[in-house]
Amino acid sequence: MLENLSNGWIKIQSDGPLSTNRSTRNFTSTAAGTYSYSRDYVYIQNTNFKSIVNYDKYYSPGSAIIPITGVTLSSTSLSINRNSTSKLTATITPTNTTNSKTITWSSSDTNVATVDSNGNVKGINAGKATITATTSNGLSTTCALTVNAVAPKLSYSTHVQSIGWQSYVGDGTTSGTVGQSLRIEGLKLDVDPGTYSGTIEYRSQVQTYGWQDWVTDNQITGTTGEAKRLEAIQIRLTGELAQYFDVVYRVHVQHFGWLEWAKNGESAGSATYGYRMEAIEVKLVPKGTFTTGTNSYESRNVKYNTHVQSFGWQAYAYDGELSGTVGLAKRLEALTLSLTDLGSVDNLDYSNSGITYRSHVQKIGWETTWKSNGQTSGTTGKGLRLEAVQIKLTGDLAAKYDIVYRVHVQHFGWLEWAKNGESAGSEGFGYRMEAIEIKLVPKGTITTNTAAAFKIAV
Repeated sequence: MLENLSNGWIKIQSDGPLSTNRSTRNFTSTAAGTYSYSRDYVYIQNTNFKSIVNYDKYYSPGSAIIPITGVTLSSTSLSINRNSTSKLTATITPTNTTNSKTITWSSSDTNVATVDSNGNVKGINAGKATITATTSNGLSTTCALTVNAVAPKLSYSTHVQSIGWQSYVGDGTTSGTVGQSLRIEGLKLDVDPGTYSGTIEYRSQVQTYGWQDWVTDNQITGTTGEAKRLEAIQIRLTGELAQYFDVVYRVHVQHFGWLEWAKNGESAGSATYGYRMEAIEVKLVPKGTFTTGTNSYESRNVKYNTHVQSFGWQAYAYDGELSGTVGLAKRLEALTLSLTDLGSVDNLDYSNSGITYRSHVQKIGWETTWKSNGQTSGTTGKGLRLEAVQIKLTGDLAAKYDIVYRVHVQHFGWLEWAKNGESAGSEGFGYRMEAIEIKLVPKGTITTNTAAAFKIAV
């Protein structure tokens, strides 16, 4: 066992007692020096001491301590792409050092790059960092690192009525037609992610079929050969693409023209109108750098119709439109209500939601059974007037939205708005309901007055 002492001495501990006879020490040195010994140790004073050879069985083998004097790297500057790796190798001098040859690696900015215990450097984000290798005795050397990001590239193609598939375009270029009254029937999108992980997903609302399942990577959404129009589109990114970029898109729609930009899975286009998509523009932008509009999707969420004295069932009305008559003295006799295109309501899933309603009917009073989702409330063929109505939402939609409604009543005219199951109309007067308006609004945006919305005879 060797141990460095002060004043240039080296102490060697033996495996057993040493002879007190100097002639029995029996070892030689590769360098001259002054040697002395005690019973249990040999002391050697020699600042240039290299090694002891030819010693007898009483001495433990050993060698002199040789410190690390330098360290270099295989590269002093390095450029890599994000999500790629490169290995740095550290070389220690002298090679026969008795110090530990373990290298400690570190990165000056782990948001830009990381390095593991073997010198493998990984690019994390675009930028610059310094990779440092440190020896066991504290010497160090560095590598200047640059991490590059390769931007993703988006391309897309539309299948157009009478034309077929158009050539691929990208970067917000128009695909489809404007001013030719031709429908888009199918759409394909593809993305080269560059140095980012992830892909692009998309789905369309198709004439007759409604919203299709999500597809990805140049698959077709929509149809070909069926003469079905696309009416709306949703597009979203996954993985790192979604973390660092927004996908923004807008569509040209029959009768509406260019709508405002949507992004990241929002709906763009129209629903419940039967209007065709005619053109589309799509692009990728750095996260948070693009402001989209609020009119990217034209849709109607509440659908209703009324059975009117002498006229029968009227055409459907939507979202606050009038159903019934005003000034013709015609009674409402029945109504139906339903929610349409719930996927467009702030782009959340309200598949568990619905609408329920009941009417106060002449000679019958309040219906005991609530109707829902398109069922008829009231009567037909009996000549009985509706006098009042109650409407409410169910499911998750009820937590975020109010259903508000008002009625036009004989002698009273338009009453104030009611909401969420409150009564609207009259009771005890024998007055007919003549018209109704119904709409869906964000929670708490309309204040109602129950007394002004529902008149009760005293």
